[in-house]
Amino acid sequence: MTEECLGNHHSSLMLAALRGNVSQIVQLKNCTDVDLPIDIDGRPYTALHAAASHGHLAAVTALLEAQADANGGVSASTGCRYPTPIYWAAMGGHEATVEALLLAQADPDLPDQDGQTPLYVAVTFRHLSVVKLLISAQANVNFKDDVETTALHLAVSRGYTEIVAAISGSNQVNSDQKQIQGASALHFAAQMGELFIALSLIRLSGADVNLESDVGATPLFLAAQDNHCELIDALTFFLADPDLSRNGQSPIYSAAKFGHSRAVDRLLRAQADVRHVTRYSTTPLYIAAQNGRKDILTALIKAGANTDDQQKQGASALYIACQKGHAAIVDVLIKAQANPDLQAAEGETALFVASQNGHNGIVNKLISVPAALDLQRISGLTAMGIASQNGHFTTVQMLIKATADVNGGSNQANSAPLRLASEFNHIEIVQALLDARADVNLARHSSSSAVYSAAFIGHSDIVRILVKSGADITIDSPESFSPVHAAVAGGQWRILHVLRELGVQISVETCEFLRGLALVLCLADSETVNRELTQMTFLEIDSEIKSPIIPSRSNQSFRNPSQTEHPDASTLVLNQSAQSLQLHSKLSAAGFTEQRASLQGAAADVLEHILRLRTSYDDIFIVGSYSETWGNNLVCVDGRTDSESDIDITRFVQGRPLHLKGICKCPLAETDSTVEYVAGHIIFPGYSANPAEPMFGSMIRPAVDRVSAFRLCCYPPIGPLQLHRVAKSNIPNAVLQLLTRDISTFPCHVVHAAPQGQAGNQLRVSTTFLERRLMRSLSTLQGQLFVALKFLVKKIIGRRVHGLKAYHAKTITFRMVEETPAEQWTPQNLFDLLQRSLNMLLNSVQSSYGQDYDDGRIMEHFFLSDAHLYLKGADRSTAQEVANVLREVIDELPELLTKFMKTLIPVSSAGLFYFHPFLIRATASHRCSVGVPSGKIATARNLHCSAAVRAASITEGQRFHRLASRKAARLLQVGQRVPESFGFP
Repeated sequence: MTEECLGNHHSSLMLAALRGNVSQIVQLKNCTDVDLPIDIDGRPYTALHAAASHGHLAAVTALLEAQADANGGVSASTGCRYPTPIYWAAMGGHEATVEALLLAQADPDLPDQDGQTPLYVAVTFRHLSVVKLLISAQANVNFKDDVETTALHLAVSRGYTEIVAAISGSNQVNSDQKQIQGASALHFAAQMGELFIALSLIRLSGADVNLESDVGATPLFLAAQDNHCELIDALTFFLADPDLSRNGQSPIYSAAKFGHSRAVDRLLRAQADVRHVTRYSTTPLYIAAQNGRKDILTALIKAGANTDDQQKQGASALYIACQKGHAAIVDVLIKAQANPDLQAAEGETALFVASQNGHNGIVNKLISVPAALDLQRISGLTAMGIASQNGHFTTVQMLIKATADVNGGSNQANSAPLRLASEFNHIEIVQALLDARADVNLARHSSSSAVYSAAFIGHSDIVRILVKSGADITIDSPESFSPVHAAVAGGQWRILHVLRELGVQISVETCEFLRGLALVLCLADSETVNRELTQMTFLEIDSEIKSPIIPSRSNQSFRNPSQTEHPDASTLVLNQSAQSLQLHSKLSAAGFTEQRASLQGAAADVLEHILRLRTSYDDIFIVGSYSETWGNNLVCVDGRTDSESDIDITRFVQGRPLHLKGICKCPLAETDSTVEYVAGHIIFPGYSANPAEPMFGSMIRPAVDRVSAFRLCCYPPIGPLQLHRVAKSNIPNAVLQLLTRDISTFPCHVVHAAPQGQAGNQLRVSTTFLERRLMRSLSTLQGQLFVALKFLVKKIIGRRVHGLKAYHAKTITFRMVEETPAEQWTPQNLFDLLQRSLNMLLNSVQSSYGQDYDDGRIMEHFFLSDAHLYLKGADRSTAQEVANVLREVIDELPELLTKFMKTLIPVSSAGLFYFHPFLIRATASHRCSVGVPSGKIATARNLHCSAAVRAASITEGQRFHRLASRKAARLLQVGQRVPESFGFP
């Protein structure tokens, strides 16, 4: 309190007390009320308050001799709570003043407006001598403030060891009191790793070592969770129960989950139960296997853990290790005689999940055990089937060599490996299965046949291979399930053309049926059928059905898919400026604008928030094209995800972050969590190079990729923020500032991916949050450039040669944004900007020719300057093929952009935006249920049946009403012959 604070309310006595002027106090004490207060911030303030707050002992003594109220007019009986003189003296650490006030019978337990007593405030300011004095005066050490916190809680939370000892030594202390969050002082000490404080609490005040907090955590649980090994020893020495659990999680489970090997060792010495299960029946061994902790796993097995314990969903430690790709863990478990054939709740085995994720090294280990090769899920899917579905060619080869059943060993043709490989367009796998004598006509004349699936989706190369290998494409009746019917149902007029070339014969009656079916589908809602059908229109399907094509059957040569397409020769190629404006206009009409992109970003953020609320887990992030706003759909920005795209969900594995050696600045980084950083990757053995767990979509639900990630404590140096790049960058300063902020806001992390030849030894540093920021900052023109580039890379280049992916298009876009001045981003320049982008990509590919490496690297990573981007699955010869295709695309750019514009669909007149979060919530929130029959084909069955019924009310032209009833009777009979599995929607 200063003189200025007194303002107009000061008095001579108040000033004398404030200054410690004893003689003036003596002169004034008989002519004024020594307890007359002034009001400061709504609180009474007397002369004794002023003298005590400044530690003027003589002034305090003089005022007390003048009969001043030792409590400054504050009384517990009034219910008013204001700071007392002893409160101010304790705050200032004025020991002698406190003692004088105590001798004058000042109440040491009167609280202030927040419920804090003189003892509490003395602890706050660490005045040990005052604390001891108040305790000796019988101050209430158990007094709680308004948030249920005692002076002891406060001292422990701040690490004031001497004060804790002083309070703990009080014979009245209750050290087991809980504050508002349900934790005792010992809980605080255990969580903070304060060994000496914990010992004081136990020895001096008898703190209960087994006391559970309101959320069920014991001090030992908290110490184990945070790897405080000395505390674990101390607590178990004082008989802490090592098996008391929090929501079913024991201390040893918690230590294993967070990778604290030393804590696990200490708990094992204390005889912790290694088979203690959580409420989900998960054991410490399981969680160690899941997180790839070989040291912990080995210790638990040595201590008697059962390697075949299964959690609630039936997964064993070996199962989860195989799913996550932890090869070293699998080795340990196999050596410990873990059963490789245990089946989870839906029938999956360790071999199944290893095959699902393409963990070839693990698959090889399991085959050598040997594991049963043909065990099925409930759906009938085998390891061979899931590997075929997911495109893991090497895995399929290994299973074939091990004599796994190439037909899936099931009567459920939906799960046949050949059908799944055909549906997902895995040409190499289809050929390998056929070479291994897979039954090409399994489920002949049904929608479960391989050729039906390929025809419906539009995989012309697959159709050719299957027919060449003997697939039956004949039509038994107009209403039968044949590849021709599939092509019409899927709107695949090119497949229809191929089938006619391959010799299929279409009768007049069948032709009439197919034309009616095509008309129905063409008029149907584009949300439930292939969009290409609505673009090509009924006339093209109808024309293809009726067109005379000379069959060539067995001598049909195989051609590049692009050779079967016949661009309209009459299309007028506009000059570059005009085509730029037209492309800009078409893209804008289809919603590729900043405003619609922002709406897409908002939808992603809301979905992310919903997932966090529904899972009660904050470390879930929506990333990838859905969240980056521009590439989620290459046809229209209306919230719906492209059939060839997916929604990426990253979930961080619980535990402490990894620290980058030589980059990390963390003062307390643990040695066992420090990793080597090399060229965009960390050295971290035991993990596979398969970053995602896919959940395939359907016509109504987008596909989902779930990615597990490990936190890093910091980012490596970020390229676009380095001074030499900032100096010449065209990225707006505001965006650079946002990137700088995001480095500290969004966690750097690593995912399961590695350079060529390093699978299982390295993990890739991900900059996905920085990429999202830059993508969301793109202008309309910049976003349109990216969309056009992505179309060219995925739909044109990718179908002519393997190697380039959408990530390359994104990186080129970032480079263009950084290198291109703002004034060049105009609608008239869009063609030129695209051409420059393709040339930039071509130059990058060409530059790899003369280098000393042959691992497919072609350019620097945009954000990590010491890292590179590679041609996926490519070598030096492939790079030359990619370069040749890029030159072709640059030459054909006007025609290709015209083709692109024809695929764009304008935003609806109402500006509709689709958002269906609960279609993917279950997929994102729970363990991936793999291998179910594809939604696409399942929908095709229903579509085929319902289309037949609907065709009863639609006929060609003016004959519609006259023929409707007659067709209805015939087609309803068709529907009644369809098996139940093909029931109507």
